[in-house]
Amino acid sequence: MCIRDRHWTEMKQFFEENMERLVISIVLPNVKLTQDIADLFEDEPRNFIDAVFLNGDTNKIRNIATDINRLLARNFKSSLMGIIEKLLIEYDSARTSGSPLPLENELSLFNLITDAVTYAYRPKEGVTDISLDAQILGFLYSNVVKPRISSLSITQIQSEKQIEQKQSSLQLVYYLRFIFYFRNYIPKEDILPLTKKISELLLIPQKEPFNLCLSMAASLCISAVINLSLIHISEPTRQAEISYAVFCLKKK
Repeated sequence: MCIRDRHWTEMKQFFEENMERLVISIVLPNVKLTQDIADLFEDEPRNFIDAVFLNGDTNKIRNIATDINRLLARNFKSSLMGIIEKLLIEYDSARTSGSPLPLENELSLFNLITDAVTYAYRPKEGVTDISLDAQILGFLYSNVVKPRISSLSITQIQSEKQIEQKQSSLQLVYYLRFIFYFRNYIPKEDILPLTKKISELLLIPQKEPFNLCLSMAASLCISAVINLSLIHISEPTRQAEISYAVFCLKKK
């Protein structure tokens, strides 16, 4: 065995033995909603959207954590899948029991999964290739994102106190980010109903910067779905999910 192979074997063993510790103690805490991003959400909506939706985040620690996360996803898929599935079970148990995780913890989990799953992403196209099994995306979409978006009530959001409205808006922005990123993996039959619901967010008065963030995020999602219809159905570099979604959009 050459030195390089022996070195990789030792490193592989280290990662496999310490995978959960790496994810829970290093990656997860450093992909959380940082104070600088929270400040952008409250005061600078355009910069927030650029950082969160368009890969403009310049936080070095978060970027390093993201790189580690993606390295683990590509080289230790089954181990990372097991850890994420465990976290999802805990998250779902807390959510369905009426004692949901604090918003900060929920967003950290969404960031962890988004970064781990994403293999190839460009804002104009969304995620076109994934590192982990699509069932993780399906679980989050079917059990969390879709029900929340489908039950949107503009009246309810507007009637909330400012601090509650701010938290609701931040949560919705990250759910919209999920749709924006993984638009190519949304079931074809959900595209039109989701778009209609998301468009209602444009009706919220933009009196506060965080509401402007919500409107901008909604606009990005709507544009992303519309752009799917502009992708040529026979383009060979696109995944089957995209072509099928485009076909259904054109058919409508």
